[in-house]
Amino acid sequence: MIIVYSFFKDWQRIIKVSLTERMIMNKVQANEINLTTNEALVLQQVYEDGGDDAAVLAAQMGMPRRTAMHVLADLRHKGLMAIDQAYGDAWVRLTTRGKQLVQRIWPEAQAIAA
Repeated sequence: MIIVYSFFKDWQRIIKVSLTERMIMNKVQANEINLTTNEALVLQQVYEDGGDDAAVLAAQMGMPRRTAMHVLADLRHKGLMAIDQAYGDAWVRLTTRGKQLVQRIWPEAQAIAA
């Protein structure tokens, strides 16, 4: 009984997070997206790599890990980046919206990522 209850609570939490992210994404879609230089560079790097471990990405970008995590969190809030956590690692990938933005900003990026 305890396992079922725990499982149910976890699903409730996941659904709440999913709905909150959808609301944020819809809000962002209504507004123009402004990117910092770091955000644009991270978007381009993740687009080219297809996804990255957050720690590896920070090292590739030459950023302190803390700075990279703030940039990733900001991109996530803008609906451009998804962050998946597993076994203590954070794996980042672009959302469909993030990919579309990179393709619009840097059309040549499509050839690089292909």
